[in-house]
Amino acid sequence: MSGHQPRRLGLPLTWLAAAIALIGALPASLPAPAKGLDPYTAIIDLGVTNTPGDGYVVFDQTGNIPALRFMPGATGKTYKIIQTAPERFFGIDVLTGGPVTLVISGIDTTHPIWVNPGSDLTLILDGTNYVRSYISVPETTAITIDSLNDSETDKLIIPSTPGSSNTNAAIGGQGAHTGGLTAQPGGVITINGGYITITASSTGAGIGGGGCVPMELGNQAKGSGGGVITINGGRIDIAQYGYGNPDGGGFAGAAIGSGGHCTSSSSLSPYGPASQITINGGTINVTQYSNAAGIGAGTYARVGTIVINGGTIDAKSIRLSADPYAGAGAAIGSSAGTSATGPASITINGGQISATTESVGAGIGASNNNQPVEITITGGQIYAMSRAGSGIGYVSDPKGSRITITGGQIVAESQTGAGIGNYPATAPDFCLGPGAEVKAYSKTGPAFNVRAVAPPEGHCSGYHVNAQLNQPLSPTKATRLDV
Repeated sequence: MSGHQPRRLGLPLTWLAAAIALIGALPASLPAPAKGLDPYTAIIDLGVTNTPGDGYVVFDQTGNIPALRFMPGATGKTYKIIQTAPERFFGIDVLTGGPVTLVISGIDTTHPIWVNPGSDLTLILDGTNYVRSYISVPETTAITIDSLNDSETDKLIIPSTPGSSNTNAAIGGQGAHTGGLTAQPGGVITINGGYITITASSTGAGIGGGGCVPMELGNQAKGSGGGVITINGGRIDIAQYGYGNPDGGGFAGAAIGSGGHCTSSSSLSPYGPASQITINGGTINVTQYSNAAGIGAGTYARVGTIVINGGTIDAKSIRLSADPYAGAGAAIGSSAGTSATGPASITINGGQISATTESVGAGIGASNNNQPVEITITGGQIYAMSRAGSGIGYVSDPKGSRITITGGQIVAESQTGAGIGNYPATAPDFCLGPGAEVKAYSKTGPAFNVRAVAPPEGHCSGYHVNAQLNQPLSPTKATRLDV
């Protein structure tokens, strides 16, 4: 997903002949695509097109390498982009200043797609498509991704080289660069359908904000918020390994959320507003191998606002590397290490959710981020597990954090921390309503380590019981349970 330097591309005569043949073969009236889209204004071939058309230009950059640019004249129009030969464009540049629809059909580009300020790109997937760089959607821009055929056979694949060192989000804000750009927050990112696969090796998020440059000071050490991310459908698979380590560890963006911050100073605020993440549907599988969260905060960054109303979610934080911080973030929530101050809330109203970690991060909640995180659960089927943190909750002083559970079917467990709450540090406020079905377990810690909220908060009328076996279970006789 790193940026690419312009290089000189030759144009063999056979390609030129193919271009002439293709242009000559296009019908005078282009067919209408499926999914209720307007008829195509043009069909553009990334391998052979070499002349401008209605609403777009072929712009020569340094070294005579062209870029495909959609100009204000493309606003409100629909284009189909195909590829029948090796690409000849240094990226696709959306400069419309308004809405435009691109249907990408079987393309394989090593260069970025840029959505520029004020522009609104609807990207429709048709078949399997590779963008082997990134899709830039910074603040003041928007992108909507969907499937042409309402099928998981319509794919967008954004890979990265193992161990590479990137700062851009795969879809979202561009990252900081040494001596140059600062990290960009993500724009408005909406996913309605299609099958998106991202492998990130970056301080930028898989989907969300741009990231920092490690070992830099000042502005280049800042990451950025993830923008406004809404997932309504489709399938999304993201693996985030972080910056420069093929096995994870070090600085990283969230799989979905904010870019990584390269300093633990809470006074050095990341760029842009905090992330706003809403998941209404779809199938989402995210795996974080570094110390950021699966869904939520990049390294040392803000959690932002996370609302889950539906969908099937499997979020994991896994440790492969010997780096002590590898896999230390929450599956849904904060990263490891003191985070920047700002909004931090997780609300789950529905969905089927599995959130698991192999280190100190909570399944749902916080790692040792030293900032309050508000957790509210009103519904859904939820399994949350942490090896050394809390299944749902925190692993350090929660500083005013609170857990409210008023509905849903919840199982929370930990090996050495609390099933729900915070252990061994101060217990957080806890509100349990009678509409929730909650089971909490811990192998060596308490099932619950919480401080119940007293009336008059009438919806907190449920109760919890801590129980521990006083001897191993026997297959032949009853075992007394001390409460």
